[in-house]
Amino acid sequence: MFFVNKIPFEYKSNLNIKDLKIKEIRVKYINNKWLCDLVIDDKLIYKDKVSIDTKVLAIDLGLSKLGTGIDNKGEMIILKNKSKKINDYYQKQIAKIQQKRSKTIKGSNRNKKLKKALNKCYYKKNNQIKQTLHIQSNKLVNMNYNTIVVGDLTVKRLMESNGVNEKKKGIRKSFHQSNINMFLQYLSYKCQAKSTNLTKIDEKWTTQINCLTGKLFKNKIELKDRRVQLSDTIIIDRDLNSAINILNRWFGNHFASMNEPLDLSKVLIKYNLYEETT
Repeated sequence: MFFVNKIPFEYKSNLNIKDLKIKEIRVKYINNKWLCDLVIDDKLIYKDKVSIDTKVLAIDLGLSKLGTGIDNKGEMIILKNKSKKINDYYQKQIAKIQQKRSKTIKGSNRNKKLKKALNKCYYKKNNQIKQTLHIQSNKLVNMNYNTIVVGDLTVKRLMESNGVNEKKKGIRKSFHQSNINMFLQYLSYKCQAKSTNLTKIDEKWTTQINCLTGKLFKNKIELKDRRVQLSDTIIIDRDLNSAINILNRWFGNHFASMNEPLDLSKVLIKYNLYEETT
């Protein structure tokens, strides 16, 4: 027990709250439980500039997968879109509850019971999504890359109803359910804590450019196209192609860095899907 403004405060936690430099406590009542958020002084010192070393990872953020990355050592990393699966599952449960609730009388016991079930469903969904994105961003940062480069998706523009995506409501919905903005927020502050550079780079045309030739594909790559053909005997994952282009674009803007460049030939040999398609 400790005291907040001379008020006794009992809690259950694996943290010793007395040792924390607490700036603010927010108490709230959720699902018949009292919870509190603590705002504390962080001992971590964030650096405005972080020295660039040798390991660089470029990530292409997407829909079917949260992200596909390639580092300058030639290793590919795939981040599964777990948050979208969680969202899809709970949205089905939410729809069922809402359908049942629409048939009840407002203010009735059954209506109130279903409302509690609905709130609980939303609460579980949000918590599981946050936990999943925390785990994925933690795993990425703990790989000890000195620089992580992500494509600047401008999710806000993708979510707009006007312009290029006017007739693509499904795409906007999928980007929303992927929680890309939340993932980037988590990744950002964890990179700061780990003294890792997190850089956003313009990813325009990275899907449409052949990473082998550096030129646009003759035929436009559509969203349904999951593989791209770079030459007569080389076929790779389209997201890997985009990630390579993002990494090459970063190197083009940081040619003076001391990073070892990507050996493209080894990557294309390692991840060539040509034999699988023939």
